[in-house]
Amino acid sequence: MPKLPENEIMASLAGLKEWKYDTERDMLVMECEFENFVKAMEFVNLVADVAERLDHHPDITVHGWNKVKIATMSHDLNAISERDINLVNEIQNLF
Repeated sequence: MPKLPENEIMASLAGLKEWKYDTERDMLVMECEFENFVKAMEFVNLVADVAERLDHHPDITVHGWNKVKIATMSHDLNAISERDINLVNEIQNLF
């Protein structure tokens, strides 16, 4: 899959307020807060299931006691591809 141009990335993120395009690192990033640690970890496990199914694995960070940060890029391209957009959309469906 080829690297996506910035205008396609931004168009793909339209309406997904949680997700941001980090242009410095060329990654799609989101951060969300949950009611408690258990809910945060349940979300992480759901994301892991999606990532395994799509065979595309984001960086996941749990911090504080209830916050989750997810960052994705296509490591083989060192850029964002359609795989990342698909992953973002699948993760968004978890909310």
